[in-house]
Amino acid sequence: MHITMKGKTVAIFGLKLIASSAVVGSNVDADDGGRVLNDLTYPSLRYKSWEMLTTDEREAAEDLEYTPEKWDSPGQAFIETKTFDDLSPDQETAAQDLGFSAEQWDCYQNHYFGYTWPELRQANLIESFARLGWDHESWEDRQNAKPNSQAPEWKKLTSN
Repeated sequence: MHITMKGKTVAIFGLKLIASSAVVGSNVDADDGGRVLNDLTYPSLRYKSWEMLTTDEREAAEDLEYTPEKWDSPGQAFIETKTFDDLSPDQETAAQDLGFSAEQWDCYQNHYFGYTWPELRQANLIESFARLGWDHESWEDRQNAKPNSQAPEWKKLTSN
């Protein structure tokens, strides 16, 4: 998965992003000026600080069990371990009130970690995860078997 912002493409996994808006796609054509294929609009509200949220946005975030600390530290809230389909109806509504579709939630909040390997295949995401070093066995044993791509320093990541 890649994110294209102002003509630059960077990996999305493991990043804390601060952006006003961006478009993300699973296929970026670098030879065509970074044009994004299969686009999915990035929900930039998620990286707005708790203090900057409106009362309605805070209430929706609280419905998703966010605290100010968890909101301001992406990837730390338990709710982010759930796929959109695993959210309660009230949580789905709160996520939608914050601007998330089911696809956006699964991509940007859950990072597809709530998916099984067959579900990744069904969503046409296997190639992207395989490029990061995942396979069926390591994916199903994520707590113990992580590919090298999950802990490198930013400067050590490569584009291949």
